[in-house]
Amino acid sequence: LYQPALLFLANLLKRQGRRQEAALLWRQAAAVSFDDVTAHIELAKYYEWYHPDLAQAMAITKQALALLEAQSAHPLQQAEIRHRLSRLQRKRS
Repeated sequence: LYQPALLFLANLLKRQGRRQEAALLWRQAAAVSFDDVTAHIELAKYYEWYHPDLAQAMAITKQALALLEAQSAHPLQQAEIRHRLSRLQRKRS
């Protein structure tokens, strides 16, 4: 119940353009999530586009991929995250 509430509030803040505040909630949600990578993906987007830090975006994306691979599930989501990671690596080069 805690993680979905954090994601809900973060989404409200994001819609209001308050991404920095939303990022704090995404970080909290990511810290308590072991099966949902929504917060990780939102944080990666934040660090890629709104608070540019490609190293941070890559680290968070790798965490999300590791979570999904540990579950041996969500092949489409894994593919999307691998694509994001490839793009981040190209941007960083």
